[in-house]
Amino acid sequence: MTLLLRTTAGRILEVHRRVLEAMWAYTQVHPKNTEAGGILVGHERQQGNLVLDRFTSPQPGDRRTRTRFHRSVEPHQELLNLMWLASGCTRTYFGEWHTHPEPCPTPSSIDLRSWRKHLKQEEARENGLHFIIVGTAITRVWHANQGGRDVTLIGETHTEFRV
Repeated sequence: MTLLLRTTAGRILEVHRRVLEAMWAYTQVHPKNTEAGGILVGHERQQGNLVLDRFTSPQPGDRRTRTRFHRSVEPHQELLNLMWLASGCTRTYFGEWHTHPEPCPTPSSIDLRSWRKHLKQEEARENGLHFIIVGTAITRVWHANQGGRDVTLIGETHTEFRV
């Protein structure tokens, strides 16, 4: 099943279930679990819908604690480059994801600063960027347009993980 959401630009974002399920494997259900994260990767359909069907998982060099995740640039960029080439140059950077050790995740001030920094960069392009936080009970998705300061919650779903 695909999660269908409407972006702030009025486009439909299709988030593949297998992407969510793979992220849910990093849900912080135990006190010793550290935050995890990576980048979101997808492509645009001819009809204008956006398809989020790939992501990167935590990589060597990422800094992970119980309440912080800092993504190392190089290994995630290398994976994105491979996905870009393997897709015939159609899959691209869609945004960021990470986990929080709380049931219904809310972006921290650090998250919001980081997201706004990404939105100012060329990587945001015309589709804006998407941000996913996996909480222990709810997974939430935000969207913002390039250069925008407002990051808008566009949807959520129950976090489903296997212990």
